[in-house]
Amino acid sequence: SSSFLLLFLFSYSYAQSVQMDTLKIMTYNTLNYGFPATSSCPALITANKHEYLKTILRYENPDILGLVKMDASPASFTTTDIVQHVLDSVCLGCYGHSDFTNISGYTKENMLYFKTSKLGYIGTTTIYSADPNISDINLHILYYKDPNLSVNHDTAFIRIILIHDKSGSNNASKRATEIGGAMTWLNAHITSPVNYIFM
Repeated sequence: SSSFLLLFLFSYSYAQSVQMDTLKIMTYNTLNYGFPATSSCPALITANKHEYLKTILRYENPDILGLVKMDASPASFTTTDIVQHVLDSVCLGCYGHSDFTNISGYTKENMLYFKTSKLGYIGTTTIYSADPNISDINLHILYYKDPNLSVNHDTAFIRIILIHDKSGSNNASKRATEIGGAMTWLNAHITSPVNYIFM
C-alpha cells in the first residue's frame, strides 16, 4: 500500500541521516610518572615511561584518556611534556587536555586528555580538594563534536570525574571520606540526570 511505502521511505531516510559513532575511553594509573628515578626504583625513569605510554596508546588509540598519579610540579609536565613527548608522537596535534588544578597541594596530579577531532572542552570544576594526601577530584565536561552540530545545534555532553583516591589496605576510611566529599558536591549541584563517567 502507498501508506506503507511512505512510512518505509521516511524510516529509511531517517536512518540514513543518523550517524553512529563510538568513543574509546581509557584510564591509566601511571604510578609516579615524572618523578625522578632512584637507585631503588629505576622503573621511574621518565624517558622509559614515555615509551611505555606511547606503546600502550598506539595499541589502544583512546578518544578520552585519564592519567592519574603524575608529578604535579611543574604543572607543565602534565600540560606540555606529556603532550609533546607522548601524545604528539602517537597522533600529532590530536589531543587537547583539561585545565591543571592542584588546590589540595598534593605532589601528584590527574589529567584528562581527549581527541579534539571528536570532542570539545567546556571546563573543569574541582569538586573535592580537602585532603592534602590526594590529587584534586575534578569534574571535566566535554561535548561531542557532531558533524551536523552547526546545523542541528544539538550534542551530547560527557561529564568525567577523574580520581585516584587514597590507596592501601589501611585507608578505607580516608577513601570513604574522599568519595563522600565528591558525592556531597554532586548531590548539591546535580539537579537532573546527565551523562557521567566516574573513573
